[in-house]
Amino acid sequence: MRAMFHKRILPVILLLVWASAPTAQADGRATVDVSNFIGAISRLYGQLEYEEAFAQIELARQRPLATRDVITLYLYEGILLFEMGRLTDAGDAFQMALMLNTDAKLPERVAPKVEAHLESIRKLVKQDLESSAQVASALVEEDGKDYAQLLAPLPQRAAPKEVVDTSSCSSSPVNALGRTLKAQQLWRIATMEQMLCARGRLRGSIVSILSDLHQRMMLADSSYKRLLISQEISKASREFSVYPEEAAWSTAKALLPRAASEIDPDDMEIPMPVPPEGAEAESIPDDEPRDLFGCQVVVAAECERLMRRMLLLQEQSAAMSPSSRQSASRELFRLGRRIRDADSREALVDASRAIDFWSRKWR
Repeated sequence: MRAMFHKRILPVILLLVWASAPTAQADGRATVDVSNFIGAISRLYGQLEYEEAFAQIELARQRPLATRDVITLYLYEGILLFEMGRLTDAGDAFQMALMLNTDAKLPERVAPKVEAHLESIRKLVKQDLESSAQVASALVEEDGKDYAQLLAPLPQRAAPKEVVDTSSCSSSPVNALGRTLKAQQLWRIATMEQMLCARGRLRGSIVSILSDLHQRMMLADSSYKRLLISQEISKASREFSVYPEEAAWSTAKALLPRAASEIDPDDMEIPMPVPPEGAEAESIPDDEPRDLFGCQVVVAAECERLMRRMLLLQEQSAAMSPSSRQSASRELFRLGRRIRDADSREALVDASRAIDFWSRKWR
């Protein structure tokens, strides 16, 4: 089990500084109270409605969250996955919660076997965090490299080699088909296609991914399935750096005829993601093959491990003071772009050390 834990967990290990319990002051900066969601999750769990409870977790994650709420949602996710027989996935969810707070307690009374599973994960997380902290504290840039340079503003990218004809791209607003989650997400996919076409990037694997999402959303026969597909659309939105605006969706809905304006309470819309605060505009060139993380395929496995670690660090940066958060987020964004651009193991080793440098800098 120890070997499997390392295989699944080491890609996202946080340094010890990030593993301490969050303060009440940090949690107080969350902009949305998710107690209603957590109450619904608890009620549905008690009624053995595990899939419905899981859907509430996904909805809650669409909102800005305090660290304590992130932990609670991961713990509930672990409980639900365990009850659904997905023990490995349950362990991963517990691990995510415990990496944010190694002393986290389950929010519900559960069967002893669930508690035992959590405690086994807690033991392994503590062991690995202690080991990681020792490595981090002993890290010395013996090779003389200045890792702070990897956090500096990036040079301008070279102009694309190929001029793509975008004259056939539509510039007309995408029409809404209704006021349901399904209609919203179909509008969102069409708008993303339009935005990517205007940038000359609607081709190859991007077309295939969006087409697949469209087809699956059309065929989804439950709100739960549509919600899961919506999460994949959000992931594609971030990966392709296209963010249809909520205001544009509101405008599209306002033009609907009365007959198509009814709201389905069982298929409600969800908030759409917005571009990361302070993110620098980027356009990922398509001349090199990449995976869904935007990594160069030749170093995909190592790159993905670092990107998962970056996601956890980004989540933790929300607990910083406002004066520090923007600068820290900018540096993370720059570092993330360097990781995605890396085409050798040596470049990723440098990036890994730069992540350690960033962690110590913003301690």
